[in-house]
Amino acid sequence: MQSLHSFGTTAGVLRSLLHHLKPGGRFVVGGTCFDEEPEDGRLLAVFTRTQGWDAEYNSYHSPGWWKALFEETRLVDVSESRKLAGGLIMWEDEVLYHGDRARWTEEWLQDSRWLIHQITYSRERSPGLTHYALTARKKDWSK
Repeated sequence: MQSLHSFGTTAGVLRSLLHHLKPGGRFVVGGTCFDEEPEDGRLLAVFTRTQGWDAEYNSYHSPGWWKALFEETRLVDVSESRKLAGGLIMWEDEVLYHGDRARWTEEWLQDSRWLIHQITYSRERSPGLTHYALTARKKDWSK
């Protein structure tokens, strides 16, 4: 959960991971993503503004993109790749959690304005922030 986008955005990396899965074994992954790919494939300006940490948005992709990448390995059959119904709410809960911990100080609100703006954008437009789940089964070539 929440890490494949950091290191697995090529078919070669996925092949290396899937190599360790026995034939017929299931691979289940989930994480942060965009609900759809940007039209021109470039990260929108709203997702390039962060407050001092790398949000890794340049490696977020849609569930359809992840499905195509897994299928490109030719090692698995993908049975499901979808955005989660409450995917954006998970982002909102993260902000609420950190806001509560910071006691909603003016300083915290100022430092978090970029993320709040991204969530608001995602409520109204696409591509927007969400979460996905993907399930695949490794092919069994012995059958």
